[in-house]
Amino acid sequence: MNLSTSYLTEEIRVLSGAYSRALSGVPEAKDKVKAAYQLAQGPFKQALGLWYAHEKFSPEAKADVEKKVATMIDVYKERLAKNDWLTPETRDKAIVKLNVIKPYIGYPEELPERYKDKVVDENASLFDNALAFARVEIKHSWSKWNQPVDYKEWGMPAHMVNAYYNPQKNLIVFPAAILQAPFYDLHQSSSANYGGIGAVIAHEISHAFDTNGASFDENGSLKDWWTESDYAAFKEKTQKVIDQFDGQDSYGATINGKIDCIRKTWLTWEESLQLLKQLKENQTSQQKSSSITSVASGA
Repeated sequence: MNLSTSYLTEEIRVLSGAYSRALSGVPEAKDKVKAAYQLAQGPFKQALGLWYAHEKFSPEAKADVEKKVATMIDVYKERLAKNDWLTPETRDKAIVKLNVIKPYIGYPEELPERYKDKVVDENASLFDNALAFARVEIKHSWSKWNQPVDYKEWGMPAHMVNAYYNPQKNLIVFPAAILQAPFYDLHQSSSANYGGIGAVIAHEISHAFDTNGASFDENGSLKDWWTESDYAAFKEKTQKVIDQFDGQDSYGATINGKIDCIRKTWLTWEESLQLLKQLKENQTSQQKSSSITSVASGA
């Protein structure tokens, strides 16, 4: 019901968000301009994303980021090859998973086919148009049943400042909007780029091996591919990070090192562990990139 209130009156829109604002500490509702933008772009976000990407993200930048992702994956593989606490069985399977991670950079190659069915009826109300667009999306969702996985589909539009790893498809996605300064710029130094987007790249790759990603194999199938001893060692090591942060003060609140929630504390101990990994991966990637540049320039 709450999903429909944005299409009704302004008063109802503001009132319907009171509870969520109270939970999140947001002092006031979005102004009408921002709310109208969110409402209008929602059904057409992939189209808007493609327009944005073609305006703001060049083919040269796309190729450069693709190289950086490949470099970062190589660093992960090198470190895995030297790992001294995983058994060869688990280590080799982890490298296989890294070898087939699919990086999606900038924007999708084409609009989803269903967008041709999203035609605004100027004689219908805003609410009726919204229902029509919702039916298109629901029909699309049901059409996936018992069909091959569509690897061309993006879960985020290109104009969203975000990134993600999908464990069921074993892919990482970096929309064009996060590939902008200060995270990334084709003309800024390699150090600045690895310090910015490099951290994001390393973070997303690390999700392939966190407590959620570790449950999926290289094909995105839910499968226990770790040996019992290796997974026990993984839990033991993450416990050290839990202990390091547990009980610390954070702006007047006490950190719970391991919150018992569905997401398995990605916001606490697991993110902290990933951050420590990212610092190492970024440093190595920058050193590797600098070496390549030096050789190419004859230095």
